[in-house]
Amino acid sequence: MNRRRFRLAPQEGWLSLGLVGLLCVTLAWSLDDAQLVLGRAGLTDFLQWTSIGGVLAGFLGPKVGWGRWKTFFIGSVFAALVTPLIVGSVLLPETSSLGAWFEATAAAGVAAWNDLIVMGRLSTTQYGHHLLVFGLLVWASSMFASFAVFGHRRPLERGRPDRRVADREHVADHPRPTALPRPVLAGGALPAHPIAHLR
Repeated sequence: MNRRRFRLAPQEGWLSLGLVGLLCVTLAWSLDDAQLVLGRAGLTDFLQWTSIGGVLAGFLGPKVGWGRWKTFFIGSVFAALVTPLIVGSVLLPETSSLGAWFEATAAAGVAAWNDLIVMGRLSTTQYGHHLLVFGLLVWASSMFASFAVFGHRRPLERGRPDRRVADREHVADHPRPTALPRPVLAGGALPAHPIAHLR
């Protein structure tokens, strides 16, 4: 019986994985430096971890043979489980209970909904829902970018011989037009020295 052989090393190369990770972490750093939540530094430091989680989800899905939508679905399930725990650790840094972290994130979201939607207030004292939205946004963006690279299994270092052959055939069938004479390019049908002509 033939079994599919699982290789840890990506076909695209470890450099590609590192560059994708750097790209997505840079997105997280940019949002963190903006201090979009209460203008306080440190609240969004966790975004780099959600970006790494998204990159790993988009990378491991194609490695095990999942398609686009299955990868996105399972990656989203993990995002919905992991991101609230990370946000809860920001809201309750004094505890290490996973249940307390998840409950803190859920309570912050419910309280924000009650203030803004049910009560119709213009603002709320809660901020956990902002952290959750940013975390999920960074995870989703990183997962999409990672799958875009590793889901197609097209290594850059090996090139695409079929594309090169097609390009050569296209050039052979459609030769480039002959370069026009310099006077025509410069002024069409005008003489080379229009001022002398006017005299």
